Amino acid sequence: MIGTRTKNAIRNILFAILLRIYQIIIPFLIRTIFIYKLGIEYLGLNSLFASILGVLSLAELGFGTAMAYSLYRPIAEQNKSMICALMNFYKIAYRIIGSIILTFGLIMMLFFPKLIKSDVPSDINIYIVYLIQLLGSVSTYYLFAYKSTLFIAHQRNDLVSKVGIIVSTLQYIVQLFVLLYVNNFYIYSMAVPVSAIISNLIIAILADKYYPHYKAYGKIKEDMFKIIVLKVKALFWVRLGTVVLNSVDSIVISAFLGLAILGKYNNYYYIVNSVVSIVGMLTTSIVAIIGNSLTVETKEKNYDVCIKLSFLNQWIVGWFTVCLICLYQDFIVIWVGKENVLSFPNALLFSVYFYILQSHQVAGAYKDAAGIWNHEQWRPLIVAVVNLVLNMLLVYFIGLSGVILSTIISLFFINTPWLISNVCKLVFAKKTSEYFFMWIKNMIVTVFTGIFCYTVVNVLPKNQMIYFIIKGMICCILPNVCFLGIYYFDKRFKNSLRIIKNS
Repeated sequence: MIGTRTKNAIRNILFAILLRIYQIIIPFLIRTIFIYKLGIEYLGLNSLFASILGVLSLAELGFGTAMAYSLYRPIAEQNKSMICALMNFYKIAYRIIGSIILTFGLIMMLFFPKLIKSDVPSDINIYIVYLIQLLGSVSTYYLFAYKSTLFIAHQRNDLVSKVGIIVSTLQYIVQLFVLLYVNNFYIYSMAVPVSAIISNLIIAILADKYYPHYKAYGKIKEDMFKIIVLKVKALFWVRLGTVVLNSVDSIVISAFLGLAILGKYNNYYYIVNSVVSIVGMLTTSIVAIIGNSLTVETKEKNYDVCIKLSFLNQWIVGWFTVCLICLYQDFIVIWVGKENVLSFPNALLFSVYFYILQSHQVAGAYKDAAGIWNHEQWRPLIVAVVNLVLNMLLVYFIGLSGVILSTIISLFFINTPWLISNVCKLVFAKKTSEYFFMWIKNMIVTVFTGIFCYTVVNVLPKNQMIYFIIKGMICCILPNVCFLGIYYFDKRFKNSLRIIKNS
């Protein structure tokens, strides 16, 4: 069983990382052409609409995550009738969710004059563009999105990744063609929703092929319904916190600072989010494996593995954080020009945001796998409220930096300590001190390593490709040498290496 879990984990991680890298490189090229062909205001508008749709996705309530969790046990027990009943329940729920998103999405159009301060492109109708994206998002819920969870619950995320690569390729070809030869923002906007529809149709066909014995019929029992409702209620607050952190910032920037500033902000966020998505693959791809391990191994064994994985994760996150600090500004200048560069303090804040967000993702993976969302309700709610209030206050006093700083404050002082405490106590029945002090110690090491490496690379000339490449080579080696020197005699480092050797 352990060998199977390891094999599935490696396969899921490889395909997920392959897809994510592919979905970063090509969109990066498209984004570059987009900025030079259409302008930063169009980019800001795209970001705003994506954020609005992100807020509307709250109607999903975390059904997808609750569905995967609910399927773990009946799949392990090969309980076909329960699996089919669950599929039918989620099919109905998703269509109701789609209707809710459509209704509130149309209502949101009434508030556009308040949400867009300035810089609206004069040659397009923003309402038509928004409707295209809204209808594309809603259509996913009316089709077969619920079937993709079968692959997740069966630890076959790699199949979903393969479909993503194929469909994304077609989407990118269309977008490139439109930008280079048609230059029509309406057609460009249609590419993403159409691709999502095609992807869902293909995944549905594959689900019928690989799992033909699972059909959406039957009715779940009342006790199962109560469990799902309990999980969904808890997951709603988790999703609320996620949406506020990821979407409301863009809406606040658009309303108070304008689309041009939002476009520049979004370039920086795109870079950090791309790094987040790559690093995040290491944890999201093993949630199902962790869930399996939690059911067959002791709490002590799982806690020991969690500490080792967390140490490795924080090493990787620390390394990427140092790279961001040293390379962020040069990269933006080379990519989109000096006119689209934010101040260095903003770039530094983005780097800090990345570290705080990603350094505890292993704990988050154990939280998801253990399904303790009903104990997590108040954490994301309070994080969301604090972040939103600070957003509205700090944007007045320090502008864009205030928006980023509000997210960092809410993550560092509320979200992370609370998450660590919940996981240690509820999943492992352990005190939080060991995990917490490991996190703080690794953070301090990253801070001093970042200062040292930035001082070294800052000696070289700025904003030139050849020196940027040299800086990149230095950042690949120097931070890891620093970490190795500091951690070499640390027992957690040696214990963590055994995981790699035994994989």
